[in-house]
Amino acid sequence: MVTLCYRPTINGVVRMIDLYKERFEAMGHEVTIFTLGHENKIDDSVVTSKAIPLGKTGYFMSPRLSKTAQAKMQQMDILHCHHLPMTMSYARRYGRCPVVYTNHTRYDLYAQNLSSLPYNFVAPIVRKFWQLATDQADIVISPSQSINALMRQFGITTPIVTVENGIDPQLFSTPANPKTKTALGIPKTAVLLCYVGRLSKEKNLSSLIKQFRQVVETHSNIYLMLVGDGPDAKQLRKLSQQVGLAHNILFCGSVPYQETPNYLAAADLFMTASISEVHPLTLLEAMAAGLPIVAVDAPGNRDIVVHQKTGILVQDETHLADAITSLLAQPDDLHKMGEVTQQLSGQFTIEQTVQKTLDVYHKLLFQPSLFKDDHPNGRINARLWDKIEKGI
Repeated sequence: MVTLCYRPTINGVVRMIDLYKERFEAMGHEVTIFTLGHENKIDDSVVTSKAIPLGKTGYFMSPRLSKTAQAKMQQMDILHCHHLPMTMSYARRYGRCPVVYTNHTRYDLYAQNLSSLPYNFVAPIVRKFWQLATDQADIVISPSQSINALMRQFGITTPIVTVENGIDPQLFSTPANPKTKTALGIPKTAVLLCYVGRLSKEKNLSSLIKQFRQVVETHSNIYLMLVGDGPDAKQLRKLSQQVGLAHNILFCGSVPYQETPNYLAAADLFMTASISEVHPLTLLEAMAAGLPIVAVDAPGNRDIVVHQKTGILVQDETHLADAITSLLAQPDDLHKMGEVTQQLSGQFTIEQTVQKTLDVYHKLLFQPSLFKDDHPNGRINARLWDKIEKGI
């Protein structure tokens, strides 16, 4: 597994890598994680190369891997990359095996959030980079059908297979130490909405808070719980005070993954304003916890939420408040929707994800016709990095 970030950073990519690692090792496979950072030792299976941090994002960058990582990478049977920039270049330069890439991110939207330039200017550049980078992989894994279609639309020609993200539903359906509303400091009779994830710009949380403000206008005994941390935490706390919601929004901060089910147990409804997802684990976890979901109808979200059955998909974030209000007006239907949601969560298990991924590995290893012998973009990219490395 090749990644630009790993623990202690917490995000969906890191969690998926951990889930893969846990299940693969339980099946008898050996898993090595190649990552960047400060070379803080986790265990022998994690090889960290020194790198420059990208602000407070938890991500790092470096033109090369350590000598230890380079030598270890040459011993791998499969290199599975989890970030578009750099990871596949590392795999092509140092590895001697097929390369798999899982697309976890809407890079066009992510780049837009990092730039003040308009989307119509930024997106074509990112899409071209996306295409060139994925040319270095033998197979691309898309976590959802809608992202698969989007990548084809963006001009990606490398073979793409869809392997949905998965979780352990039982972890969320039967939490070990479920939180109560009173334990969270709110009335037992309150309605509790929930969001779990990074508190960062691409998650569109300022819009979520503003939509929640509209719900509060008609439902006084209602609260919003934000589970997670990130670069926008301070700004969002300030916004909650500005719109008069300091009392109604619970900022829980970052919690250990094993604790997340306990927090979800106290909630009545999950909401998100993000349109940058590919197949978000947080929605799968909310389903397993029996929570109806209100989300924007965007790629990734629409592959999980069944409109009017497991939640409501809205045209854009400006309709979130109306959707929540309509659900709260029908408490019996809301409860039934939660039951259906929990039942359907069983279709997204980590066991299925792991088995489908192993099938991809086997095809590359035992069907040589699928393996690319010619990687023109990979060679160009490798030569470029070699020049950079020699100059350092």
